Amino acid sequence: SWPYAGCAALLGLFCADAMTGLVHIALDYTPVPFADPLSRTPFELACFGFQYHHVKPDNWLTADMWYYGICRTGLSFYFPMAALHWLAWARLADFANLVLYVVLHIGMFCQVSHAAAHGRWAGSRWVKLLQRSGLWVSPAAHRLHHCELDKNFCIVNGWANPLVDRLFRTLVAHRLPPSMTPAVQREVYIARRAANAVEAPPYHGLVPGYRERLRHRQSSSRSCLARPRAGR
Repeated sequence: SWPYAGCAALLGLFCADAMTGLVHIALDYTPVPFADPLSRTPFELACFGFQYHHVKPDNWLTADMWYYGICRTGLSFYFPMAALHWLAWARLADFANLVLYVVLHIGMFCQVSHAAAHGRWAGSRWVKLLQRSGLWVSPAAHRLHHCELDKNFCIVNGWANPLVDRLFRTLVAHRLPPSMTPAVQREVYIARRAANAVEAPPYHGLVPGYRERLRHRQSSSRSCLARPRAGR
């Protein structure tokens, strides 16, 4: 029935939003070690992407939505979750299957609503309608996350922000190392935005000797390029 399907769809929207918030917390607050990007794990690369986004929040205005938003983010979530759903669907009630179906297909496009919250497609009437209706997270609500870094983690519609924010304060905030607290992150990110240091990766300013090692690596690369090869 329509009321049955409607309730499942609304619950799916809430669960998809909550899931993006919980994943967002993990990606924001996992330290990214000083390393060559090619040596990082896929999870560390995902963390780097989210943390770099705090330094340069407007990167979604020019990013390739199909590659970064759908293929790299959306499908990396969709395929494993779809496989689990396929294995479990016969054992689940119809209501639960419908909820999971909504979670899967809304979650896959979460970076689209996220990019819209940063002003992409700002002139679109459809985007404004989705944001004003509460089906997509509003720019004002998401801007608060970039200002405070300890709230409003959800990037689908923001419905689950009260729950996810409470879980962050209760289970995560007091366990963070000193260099990873929201206050320290705010200081680092705001300073870099003010200096327009968009080339500086997040957290590397907190790594002892980062600038010296970076200069050494750059000078070594230049000397290798300038050095004539043997036999020439």
